[in-house]
Amino acid sequence: MSHSVRNQVSAVAALAIGMMGASIFAQQPQPGQPIYAYAGDGLTLNVLRLDEAGGTLAGEIVSGNNVYPFTAQITEADGTEAIRGSFVVNGTPFPFNARQNDDESVTFSTGAKTYRLLPRNPNPPVNPPQPPGPVPQPPPVNPPQPPQPPASDPNVDNPLNPRPPVPPVQQDPNNPLNVGPGPAPVNPPPRTNVAPAGAPETLALRRAEFPDVNMGNVVAYTIMVPQDWKTEGRIEWSQNATPFPQQILNVTTPEGGLLFRNPMMYFSYVEANPIPGMPNIPPQGTPLPADIGQWYVQLAEQTHSANPNREFHNIRLVSNRRDNAAEQAYREAGRQMGANTQNDDYRIHHLVLSYDRNGVPYREELTLMHNIFQPYANQNIRSVDWQAQVQYSVAAPVAVFDKLGPQLRAAYSTYMPTPKWFTQSQLLLMDLSQQRIRDFAAAIRDRAAIYDQISQSQVDTFNKRMASMDKDQNQRVNSIYEVDDFRDTDGSMVKLSFHYKHTYSNGKGGYIQTNSTLNKPGSEYTEIFPHQFR
Repeated sequence: MSHSVRNQVSAVAALAIGMMGASIFAQQPQPGQPIYAYAGDGLTLNVLRLDEAGGTLAGEIVSGNNVYPFTAQITEADGTEAIRGSFVVNGTPFPFNARQNDDESVTFSTGAKTYRLLPRNPNPPVNPPQPPGPVPQPPPVNPPQPPQPPASDPNVDNPLNPRPPVPPVQQDPNNPLNVGPGPAPVNPPPRTNVAPAGAPETLALRRAEFPDVNMGNVVAYTIMVPQDWKTEGRIEWSQNATPFPQQILNVTTPEGGLLFRNPMMYFSYVEANPIPGMPNIPPQGTPLPADIGQWYVQLAEQTHSANPNREFHNIRLVSNRRDNAAEQAYREAGRQMGANTQNDDYRIHHLVLSYDRNGVPYREELTLMHNIFQPYANQNIRSVDWQAQVQYSVAAPVAVFDKLGPQLRAAYSTYMPTPKWFTQSQLLLMDLSQQRIRDFAAAIRDRAAIYDQISQSQVDTFNKRMASMDKDQNQRVNSIYEVDDFRDTDGSMVKLSFHYKHTYSNGKGGYIQTNSTLNKPGSEYTEIFPHQFR
């Protein structure tokens, strides 16, 4: 891809400035004009940042009065360069693809919707002042014509080979750019720079950085916040069989506003089926909650009640709304990436809480991710693994929540990984997965090398263990059928009812059982007794 093509395609990725939202950025003067811009079908792409060395792009997508930040990466497949990235809507990323055509237009696709965008001058010249007097009128010009396809297209002006009709576009309630059935107006409404009510007259921002403490403290995530907001956070890799980078984010405002994201919480629950003759095994672990909202409130209450310097009191659940549309978008994104999530139950809940923080009434709104993995069951046990995570939460005193809530959400929309860390972390996850496979194979090979190195004491221990297991199993079976094992006169074992005090055998397969000591059979019968296994 040429330098000009690369720069033009980068307009597709023009959202990396990160949307601080109308409540924060609307009153700010524009820091600079776009580097490159494309427009068409009701969409405008502004390139605000381009890193040719790293092959990354960032900027904004404008659709009507809405502005969505995006980041993207220049990729190459089958000798063709393209753009792959995502734009953010209310904290949720949506993927897109873009490529440049031979006629200098750009094809932008997201979900089932495709846009055709044409390059435009991002910095139009300012008209020079006119001298006093009548202004000469320009000659009439033909009205602007819509963009024509390349002349090489065989469908142009061919009445016998018309273009096929365009099928209707699928609707997606989450992706605001995946709408149909036809293109929106070419020219979006003008944007306003008027600050909303309650917004500061002037706002100074800073970029806060969060390190990966297990990867040499390299910068993993960044966020844009006002200069007087406090930030703390880090990335920590979980110390379990499947390491994964866990995000910890805490942002506070001078007015008491809070923005945070917590690590994933993992849970397991196991129930054992009753076994005749054996004591019942109590359930183990944390069961699935019937109401995830009430469960979260109880968890928060337990956590804060254990703190001797407790700040939060009277925690209550105001509402719990499940987001079916967001769940569908998540499953579709997983399907496109090849993830096998068809047997998992992935849920997204929006919770609203109320509580008192140091005597001040607070409101908190959070998004809780709840993933239930496919349960496992056999004749002995039933088990299920599940996860819960606060993706992000905003909280503020009730008196100022309407002002701070949108600003906190807008700040979270700028919370994103750095390209280098994200790439390295994904490569590391793949390496760890491959390393586990290699470790398993090596352990199996090592065991084969010492397969014959087993002592007689280990053999005796194994035999005793098996005998004990056989004894227990035999006793369970006997209790079910109400029998005992009797040793016959020839040394063989026979199972007979245990409801009689006396049992006699003639040694030829004949048996008599009785509870009377006077009813003894003839001399050819010998009394036998239950065998005591050791």
